[in-house]
Amino acid sequence: MTYLYYGENTQERDAAVKALLGSFIAVNGDMAVDVIDTEMAEPADAIDAVTTVPFLSPKRLVVLRYVSSNKELALAIETLLNRIADTTDVLFIESHLDARSVFAKTLKKQVNEVKHFESIEGPQLQGWVVQEAAKLGGTIAPRDAQLLLDRVGHNQQLIHNELVKLILVDTTISTDLIREMTHVTPSSSVFAMLDAIMQGNVGGASRMYYEQRAQGMEPQAILGMIIWQLHSLAITVVSRQLPADDIAKKTKLNPFVIRKNMTIAKKISKKQMVALLDAVIATDTTIKTGKAKADSAIHALFIELASIINPTQSAVS
Repeated sequence: MTYLYYGENTQERDAAVKALLGSFIAVNGDMAVDVIDTEMAEPADAIDAVTTVPFLSPKRLVVLRYVSSNKELALAIETLLNRIADTTDVLFIESHLDARSVFAKTLKKQVNEVKHFESIEGPQLQGWVVQEAAKLGGTIAPRDAQLLLDRVGHNQQLIHNELVKLILVDTTISTDLIREMTHVTPSSSVFAMLDAIMQGNVGGASRMYYEQRAQGMEPQAILGMIIWQLHSLAITVVSRQLPADDIAKKTKLNPFVIRKNMTIAKKISKKQMVALLDAVIATDTTIKTGKAKADSAIHALFIELASIINPTQSAVS
């Protein structure tokens, strides 16, 4: 039996891997499982692993993680698949797979079971948080689930860990508990800041900015992250006619970042994007030349960005 478990939703993917390993070990014992570090493995070593007969157990399970990252081994994938012993199960674990590659096509065509664990976003992710809290023995309202996402980001493994921590304190996860027990991650905060600005909510963006300042982040570091976020947004804006995965491959950006940007990119023209970049570059220059204090310059930047996006609306400060 051969398996391919892949996708960027590592929380769900790794849970499925754990379940598969548990079922196999219950019958064959943990000594029958062989995990191969494929990053430095030679094709001959991997082929040897899948052809070795089991010892003191009816079957063996060979786990191969991220074969695609080893160019030589990936090129030998068809040979490896054809050499698997009848007494050996093989589990391939991958993250992002280029569906057009020979490696992906060969693997998907020849393995017995393929499971794709896609990252979820928006209302689906909010619903997942509610369901995950219930699985862990707690409860969280959809509004508070969104607050948690805004504070810690959209990495499901990290969200799971935060839910475990919160439920240990109180099985009812409240707004106050989330604010007290979690920290806003810089990347999440910057995306949330820009999202607030897109809606003309300068006050909300400024509040998140000063939360980061209270945690010790320097203005230039935060501005640097804003610049990076706008850079990735600009790439998404000019390429939005392409699928997110194609943009990610061409630009080497994380597909999750591109998909998050897509929602905002649909609302921005190329002319507005240029104006946003000009504004943030001007603010960076103003701060570096000492013409204005960093905190006040960044607050003024938020107002300017909001006015670029919503020229007919007054920003909420």
